[in-house]
Parts: sequence; C-alpha cells; structure tokens
Amino acid sequence: MIRARTLSVLLFILLFSLLAADYPVRAEQQNKTSGIDKELLKKAQESKVVKAYRLTGPINLDGKLTEEIYQNPAAEDFLQTDPVDGQAASEKTRVWVAYDQTNIYVGAYCYDSNPKGIIGQLGRRDYSVDSDWFIFCLDPYLDRRSGYAFWVNPAGSIIDKALYNDISEDKSWDGLWEAKVQMTSDGWTVEIKIPFNQLRFPHQASYLWGVNFQRVIKRKNEKVSLAWVPKEDNAFVSRFARLENIENIKPGRRIEAYPYSVGQAQFRPAEAGNPFETGHKYQGNIGLDLKAGLKSNLNLDLTFNPDFGQVEVDPAVINLTAYETYYEEKRPFFIEGSSIFSHFGRGGVYISANLNWSNPSLFYSRRIGRTPQGYATHDGYVDFPDRTTILGALKMTGKIGSGWNIGLISAVTAKEYATVDDLTSSYHDQVEPLTYYGVLRGLREYKGGQRGVGFMFTSVLRDLKDENLDSLLASNAYSLAVDGWSFLDKKRNWVIGGWAGGTLITGSQPAIYRLQRSSLHYYQRPDASYLNLNPEATRLSGWGGKFSLAKQQGHSLFLLSAGVLSPGFDPNDAGYQRTISDKINLQLMYGYQWTKPGRVFQQSLLIGGLERTYDFGGNKLFDGWLLNFQGVFRNWWSLLADAIYYPKSYSNTLTRGGPLALIPEGFSADYEVDSDSRKPFVFYQTFNY
Repeated sequence: MIRARTLSVLLFILLFSLLAADYPVRAEQQNKTSGIDKELLKKAQESKVVKAYRLTGPINLDGKLTEEIYQNPAAEDFLQTDPVDGQAASEKTRVWVAYDQTNIYVGAYCYDSNPKGIIGQLGRRDYSVDSDWFIFCLDPYLDRRSGYAFWVNPAGSIIDKALYNDISEDKSWDGLWEAKVQMTSDGWTVEIKIPFNQLRFPHQASYLWGVNFQRVIKRKNEKVSLAWVPKEDNAFVSRFARLENIENIKPGRRIEAYPYSVGQAQFRPAEAGNPFETGHKYQGNIGLDLKAGLKSNLNLDLTFNPDFGQVEVDPAVINLTAYETYYEEKRPFFIEGSSIFSHFGRGGVYISANLNWSNPSLFYSRRIGRTPQGYATHDGYVDFPDRTTILGALKMTGKIGSGWNIGLISAVTAKEYATVDDLTSSYHDQVEPLTYYGVLRGLREYKGGQRGVGFMFTSVLRDLKDENLDSLLASNAYSLAVDGWSFLDKKRNWVIGGWAGGTLITGSQPAIYRLQRSSLHYYQRPDASYLNLNPEATRLSGWGGKFSLAKQQGHSLFLLSAGVLSPGFDPNDAGYQRTISDKINLQLMYGYQWTKPGRVFQQSLLIGGLERTYDFGGNKLFDGWLLNFQGVFRNWWSLLADAIYYPKSYSNTLTRGGPLALIPEGFSADYEVDSDSRKPFVFYQTFNY
C-alpha cells in the first residue's frame, strides 16, 4: 500500500508540475488570442438568426446543391469549440434551410482546403465512427431544453438523436428521414430531407424554432458550430440560434401499422427420456404494432402480442452478488421516447460524482415481459417459459396543454405456466400471474427551462390466485415521487434540483416477510435494532430523495448533494434499485477546468472532494476522499488519473443479512493513457491498484 500511495503522490505531483508549467503559457496563449472576447461572442450568439426559404420548385435529393434555392444567402459564421475555443473555423461551411408544405430541407457545403484529408467511414446507424460529420440540430418547441439532432458523414452514415435537458441526448429515437452526400474538388456537400410529421411541435400559422449547425473536421480534431457555446459553459440547446420564416405548412398525421406473423423451428440434439427435448420444436405467432400521431406534438404507440424475436440478445453475465443484473432495454416499443421516463430526478443538475450512490429508477421497462418469477412445484422434466407474454401495451408521449411533457405506459402481461412431465403425469404449474403495469410521468418547464417541476407514478397489480405465487410475490406495488429544479441566476451558473417520493407494497404475510429479508432491506440484521422484522406485516413502505446544489458553468465547478433512502424504500416491482436501501449519502466536490490550450495540455480538469454514507442507525458505511484529473495533451493524447483514500467504515451487506462487517482503511489509484484516435494505430495503457 505504501508503494501505491507513493506512486500516486508522485503521479499527482507530476500533474501539478505540468499544470504549473502550463500556467504562464496559458496566460501567453490568452494574450495571443486576445482578439477572442468570449463575453462579446456570447452576446453576439443571442442575436443570430437563420432564415428558412420557401421552395417554389422541387428539390432533387442528390447532395449536389444545384437547385436555385442555394443561390440565396447562407449561414456561414462558424466558430471553433476545438482546438481553439472561440476562434473562427479553419474551413468554410455554408448552410441553407428550405421547406415546402410537408418537409424541411437542409443543404450544406463543407469546403476543405485538403479534400484528400476528408475522413468518411461507414458505420451502423447511430454509431459514432471516427469521421468528419455535419450535424443539424433543431428545437421545434423553442423551449430551449429539447429538440433533435441529425448527423451525416461523407460516407453517408447517419445518426439521429432526441435532445433533452439542454445537454442530454437519447440515441434510441429513430426518425424517418433521408440524406445524400457528394464529394467535390473543394470539399463535400450534404442534403437532408426531414418530413414535418417526424417532429413534434404545436400547430401555428408561423413558426419560430431553435437551430444549430455543427461540423467535425476529424483530421484536425476541429469542431465548429454556428451557435457557439464556450467549453466552460455547460449548455447546448439553450444557446441555439433562431430559425425564422417557416409558415403555412401541413405536417400531416403520422400513422404506421406493422402487422406480423412469424414461424420458428428449432432443431437440436434430442435428450433421451425428456419429452421436451425431442430434437425439434415448432412455434408460430401473430401480432400488430401501431404508431399514430394524435396531434403534431403527441404520439401514440400500441402493440398487441408483440414479437421481440429480432431484438439483440442480452450478453451472458456471471453474477455472484446478492443483486440482480441490470440489462439495457433493446425492444423498440420501449426505447423510443424513453427519456421522459429515464430522466426523472435529473433535470437541471448536470454534474454528479457518485462513488457510493446511484439514483433508483422508478420505472425499468425490462420488468414488463420479464422472465417468470415463480418455479415449478412438481418434480420431473420441466418446460419453463423464457419470458412473459405481453398481451397488449400502450404508450403515449409528447406535450399537452401549457407546456406539460407527458409519458404514459399501460401494459398487461399474461399468466405463464411451466409444464412438468414425470413420465407418468403432466402438470401445469403457474409461474407468473396476470399482471398490469402502469406508469404516468409529467414534467412542466417554465421560462425556457429556467425551472421545472414534475412527477412520476407507477403501479403494478397482480392477480394472485395461485397459492404458491401469493406467498412469493407482492399483490400490489406503487411509487409516487416529484422532481424539479431551478436555476438561481440568468446565466444558469448555479442550480438547485432533486426529487422526493415514496413506495408502498402490499401482499400476503409470507410475501412481505420474504421482502423484508431480501438483499434490498436485510431487516433480519442482528445489530440493526432500529429495524422491525415483522412476520405478520402485509405492507412495506418507504421514502427517499436527493437534493443537489451545483455550480456547473464557468471554470470553477461545485457540487453539494444529500441523498436518502429509508430502510423500507423499494421501487423494484416497476423500477430498478441495485443497492440496499437504508442509507444517507453526502457529497461535496470542487473542480476547476482549463479550456485554453497551453504548452502541455489542450484542455484539462482537476476535481477533488469527499463522499460519505451512513445507515439509519448512524453507522458509517462509506467514506471516500477523491482526487481526479482529466487532460488532453497538445498532441491529442489523453490522460485520466484518480486516487481515492478510504478511511475505516462498515458494510451492512457483506454478510448478507448478518451483522456489520468492518471495512479497513484502504486506498486505490489508477490512470489511463490513450493515444491520438485519428492515427491508424491506437495505443492505450492502464494501471489500477
């Protein structure tokens, strides 16, 4: 341990020396770029306007930009984010926006002084390959918080994302749009066509939207934007330019129906004596998916007996912990528009430093259609279902009324049975009851996202007529919580935000007793006198929340947060919580970021702080003192290093329901060095202690 500490101390002495050596050069660099007045540039961004041109004739979407519309004035005042923040773009970019009654078009000419240096790599949709890119961003609500991003590279690869919470993005959103590119003697060009019915916005006679264009020149590691935001400002959508002159359009209604029928045949070696492994199995199924735009700002999705057979399978995982494995959602019905649910409690506050805390998810869509939770009660050969059938599900997302974002999911899953054959008799043991899942999410934002308030309600109702399942599962489970945030100044440097809520579970005495003893609660701990393990209880309730105060813009960063989960808090029937409840978590962090290039670093960030966790009995469960450094060298290599000191603490989970276990004083350190990703060969090295 002494050697590791010594190594870490030497590492951070080296880092501080590099930063100290960098400091006068940064001042010199600032003098060299004294013409860049960031405050003046920021004010100039506020008045940027892009004009959309009404088409008088059709556009042939070929990427050649030969139509008359491209003779109009273009948007071309781009500024760098990298490598020199605020400096004019090194290559010229011209962009036009046009529209007809049903579509919006974007044409861009990306000039390049070295066309042979343009990098265009093919990639799967929504996969960010190392390449040049042109990016079109749109905020149709002009709420300064949400929108869409459309990426196209010189090889024709595309990415589309939904934008939310100003700087967050959701790659699960997939729109129906087209893009074409052409290579030219002095660069490359791109044309994009997006039907209005793929976007959500309220109907009006004329429209004022937010817009931004970005370009990535990979060989230079250069990124430029029309609506430029300084590196030290944690903002994006809120700084978009204005898109004007769109009027008298007819978006139309989006209606898509996907009926399906599927047949499946499985062939594998037969197992002697096993009536379920005869060497072959045949199955068939039918169903329907329906998507409809109820209004231009509200979408409805319906599915009946959905087929998820084409969905990528989960990776194999060996889990030796007392907690279930978290799997990413991959079913299109649930991932599209999921940000309204998944972002609960995270609005406004963008920075976090969670060493011993993770926000519980009140809704985890993998619960719907999950693997049956029961077990076969008879002995013999068993044919066990691998998932629960979703009889039908409804999802509605969008905006209603005066600024309310809503999300609604309602689903019913079928009873499931395991078939048991002991070679003399056959049995059908129920392993999952008929179940209803309901989720309602609402969020309202004020003054362009300056503040917001929301709520989430979940319910799980089970028809427990089977005695075995009644003793195993809760009959009803509910959660209700509110969240919100408020920026404390107009520049949005300081923000407060958080969430608070509770859970309630009811069921039979055996089911609730089992729940009290589960790894999420461990009420049976012999030294937890403040807990009441009650075998006669028919309900379990708890509460939780988190509050944060943060400064997340500018060179200096600050975070103070407190989170609490009472011993009975349990969202896991509809949501997901991996760690035990019964915790009080405190975090204090301070950081400083250097965004101007110096002699050693292109940019760097240094963070220090502490985090501590207690249980409701006052026992210290975690204590960590953190020092973290992140830097990009001038040659575009990168360094990540951190060291954490852990004073003595206790664990209330190590003995899995037994007494507290002493966790001795400890120390950890690690670093990672990565070479320039633009090169043909990439090198990285890591060290962990």
